[in-house]
Order: sequence, then structure tokens, then C-alpha cells
Amino acid sequence: MITDEHVLRFSPSLSRKAVLCFWWRTIGLRYLFALAAYATCVTLLVWQGDRSWLVGAFGAGLIFSVVMPAAIVWTHMRKSSAKLRQLTNPEARLAVAEDYFTVTTDLGKADIRWSSVTALWRFRDFWLVILEAPQFITVPLEFLPTEVRNTLVANIEKAGGRIRG
Repeated sequence: MITDEHVLRFSPSLSRKAVLCFWWRTIGLRYLFALAAYATCVTLLVWQGDRSWLVGAFGAGLIFSVVMPAAIVWTHMRKSSAKLRQLTNPEARLAVAEDYFTVTTDLGKADIRWSSVTALWRFRDFWLVILEAPQFITVPLEFLPTEVRNTLVANIEKAGGRIRG
């Protein structure tokens, strides 16, 4: 049985922030440290005069390691901004039931089973409901009552999803 619907208000800045937080939590500091170590190794090889095809391959790998995550963020930003622009009213309605939750916008409606949620990432202004990477739903917290937040956490945990943050 569905509880009351709760209005979620979106903005371009919230959308950008959600994408960047998703990216940062997905990539993380370890990736940046590994990338720095990789760049240091390639730089040392070039500095020592090694111009072999292997160093060229390592250099290409380094470029790929920088460009690919940037392309992923850019793609997420574009898709997120495009969806937001398609909305006549930048709002969604969230309704919570025992086995699923529903998100409704003027573009459509999605009923999502709790078992489809792999994780909930909590941030100060919003939560990200992670379905399958790289799919997530942004839940702005500005007007979401504490009892609904607690219900989301409880249902996601009960279905086996991880809670982070």
C-alpha cells in the first residue's frame, strides 16, 4: 500500500552536484593515487630516455585513464541536464510502499522494487538511490520528512542494499 506522495524538487546545480558525488564515490581517491603513480612511472621512463613502443603504450593507457572518467562525467552531466530540461516542472513525486517505491514526473512513472536497489549513498543535501551502476535516482532531501527518509533506509536495508554515508 502506497503512503502519501512527497514532492522532490530538482535544480541544475543539484543535478550537477549529484553527478559529481556519484563519480567521486565511484572513482574515489584510490583511483587518483593509482593514476598519479602510473603517471610518475611513465614520466620516469620517458625522462630516462626510454622511447620504446611499450612506453608509448603506457602513455596511451595513461591518456585513456584520464580521458575515460572525464568522458563518463561529461556524459552523465549531459544526460542529467537534458532530462531536467525536458521536465515542464522540475519536480518528481515519491511514494513509498512495502515492496516498492514509485517516482512520478511529467515524463512518466517508474515503480521500482526495493530488491532492485543495490545501495543508498547519503549526502548532506540529497541521497542517491543506486540501482545498477551507472544508474541512480537522486532524492533531494529539502522537503522530504524524516519518517520517509527512515522508511527508505529501512526498506533498502531489508532488501539487502548497502547504506553509505
